[in-house]
Amino acid sequence: MSRLELLTKWNRMIVRLQIEHEISARDFEKFSWKLGIPCVVLSAIVSASVFGSISDSSPVWLQYVAGVLSLLTLVLSSVQTFLNFDTRAAGHKDTAEKLGAISREIQDEIASGKDEAILGPIVFDIRKRIDSILLDAPTLPKSTIRRLGDVRVSTEPPPAGQDTVPA
Repeated sequence: MSRLELLTKWNRMIVRLQIEHEISARDFEKFSWKLGIPCVVLSAIVSASVFGSISDSSPVWLQYVAGVLSLLTLVLSSVQTFLNFDTRAAGHKDTAEKLGAISREIQDEIASGKDEAILGPIVFDIRKRIDSILLDAPTLPKSTIRRLGDVRVSTEPPPAGQDTVPA
């Protein structure tokens, strides 16, 4: 396999990984919002109901509702803290940006038409940087990988009837 073919192969892999990390980042941001908003709303309701139930004349059921909502708020905020969706989304975003930069660099090298001998050290340097990025990258959720399935990443026009993701 020539170095040019290797760079082309790496570029396809990198673009797919970039897309997977972008999807994961969006998913984790959505999860964060889906847990965060109810948590804030429930906290506000609990605060209001606690002040309302301070008096002895308030019904017992109101005190129970306040207690249940308080526990629900505690559980939601604990889950949100434990799952750390914001940090995970940021990690996937960062990885996607780094992979995008490497992909653009590879595309520049492919388009440059450099000789195979000149590409040797460039390929070595790119490989080291890809390895470094992937070593620090957060793990992709299986659901993201399954969702993309057999979608192929191509820089060339797709054959008729084949799903592709443009590079």
